[in-house]
Amino acid sequence: MRYTIRRARGQSSVPLHYDELTELEAELCSFIDRLLPTAKETTDKLWHGGTAWHQQISRLDGIERQVGQGLGTGALSAHVQVQQLAKDCQWLIDHQGQQQ
Repeated sequence: MRYTIRRARGQSSVPLHYDELTELEAELCSFIDRLLPTAKETTDKLWHGGTAWHQQISRLDGIERQVGQGLGTGALSAHVQVQQLAKDCQWLIDHQGQQQ
């Protein structure tokens, strides 16, 4: 998972082509799909009127919307989408205590 995140965030010396970005998007969406249920369960345990709950639920909603965005038609939009999914995946790992 961490290798995929590093590649998606551009920490590779080789530029990525659209086909590779498509593959990374699928992998990242799969990781996010696996991490989201636990994140939602954890967030649901917080007080539903508190700042922490509101921040967490807003972030999780944003991640779900981002997963549904798709790559778009051009290389730039694909790079941006994959990088955002990588950031979202990393956030889920960091904030939900998931280690992979």
